[in-house]
Amino acid sequence: MEALVNDKINFTKQQWEDLVKNELTESTLDGRFLEYLAHVPELTKCAKDVMQRSDFPNSAWAQLRLEVERMRDRSKADIDELRTRLESYDPTTAPAKFRHLLHANHLRMVGLALGTGIILNWILIFLVGYDQEISDESAEWTEEIIRLSEVATQYQPLGSLAMVVCLQMSWLGAPDASTKQRIKALIINYERACVGDVERDWIADMVPLTKQLSVEEPQNNFLDPPLTPWRSESEARTVEWRHSDLR
Repeated sequence: MEALVNDKINFTKQQWEDLVKNELTESTLDGRFLEYLAHVPELTKCAKDVMQRSDFPNSAWAQLRLEVERMRDRSKADIDELRTRLESYDPTTAPAKFRHLLHANHLRMVGLALGTGIILNWILIFLVGYDQEISDESAEWTEEIIRLSEVATQYQPLGSLAMVVCLQMSWLGAPDASTKQRIKALIINYERACVGDVERDWIADMVPLTKQLSVEEPQNNFLDPPLTPWRSESEARTVEWRHSDLR
């Protein structure tokens, strides 16, 4: 997930796979999710390439769309499974010294899964055009990340540090300025818990993320409407035409 907010991280597809692969990858829920998560940075690059090349073959376009849809379905299954684990967690059944660690991990993993789902939704809209159902789903997941982040504040600073990345992902799914303000306030709260009252340009931190996922320069205004992946209405129509050609 860090690679989506830090453009200095630029691994190959194989390097991402090697990074998460270990003996626990296939035998644990967290491991299987991380293995799947390793494919997301490469998908964002492919989607960007599609939008910037007028000569991108329709067959490759269709293959990318199908891959994003497949991963999106997988993401939903992961979200359900990780959410169920969190909701059923009983601290009295865990060793005392691990109770807080396990709860913090379960919160973090659900947040990462939701954030991944939001990114995949963003890429799908990026490829095939605006879809109200997908947009509403992202908004719901954004609200859930906000709720999880509020609960996770009890484990600040280190136990909940990953929630900052989850909140950055949720920014893409925020439907309005009010939601973005809440996200911003939570991120500032987390940063203060880690480094104190250090002034930062929060929007500048979001630029690498929006650059990764959009073919246009991001608007540096936190209160602007969510970025659209289309440069113009004509470009959106071009994508819709390509999409209909693939059906």
